[in-house]
Amino acid sequence: MADINEPTHKEIWETLSRVNVNEFTEEKYGLTFLSWPYAFHILCEHFPQAQYRFGENEIHPDGSVTVHCKVSIGDCSRTMGLPVMDNRMNAITSSSSSGPPTSRDISDTKMRCLVKTIAMHGLGLSLWTRHGGPLSEALPEAGAEPVTAPEPEPAVGEPVKDKASPPAPDS
Repeated sequence: MADINEPTHKEIWETLSRVNVNEFTEEKYGLTFLSWPYAFHILCEHFPQAQYRFGENEIHPDGSVTVHCKVSIGDCSRTMGLPVMDNRMNAITSSSSSGPPTSRDISDTKMRCLVKTIAMHGLGLSLWTRHGGPLSEALPEAGAEPVTAPEPEPAVGEPVKDKASPPAPDS
C-alpha cells in the first residue's frame, strides 16, 4: 500500500520540471549538458528519499553496450537505457577505431544515463528541446499551425472515406 506522504508522479513532475537548471549546465561538442553531481544534488534537495540503481549492462552482437538506470522517489520510478557512445554520439562497438567500450566509457555512460533518468522525472528535460535535441523535432515552433493527429486506418471490412469529399449530411 502506498504511503500517503509519498509524492505522486504528478507532484514530482510539477516540482522538478519547474527547476531552472541553466546555471548548472555546460557546453560540450555543441550540446548542453547537465552533469550528474548537479542533477543528483538538485533532485535530493527536493526529494532526499530519491534512490538510483543501475541494471545489468546489455551487450549487443556488435560489441556495443547499453546501460540501464532506475531512479525511484518513494513508489514512483522511471527507468531508462543509454548506449555507450563516443563524442560524435555514435555507439562504440568492438570494431570502433578506439576499440570496444572500456570500463571508463561504461562508467561515464552510466552517469549520463542517471541524468537522463532523472530528467524523465522532470529535472532538466527541457535541455532536450534546445540545440537540436531529440524533443526539438517533436515540438512546434512558435506561431506554427497546430498539428492534428492523423485519422486512424479503417478496420478491415470498414468502408474507406473519401477524404476529398465533404462529409455526408446526417439522416
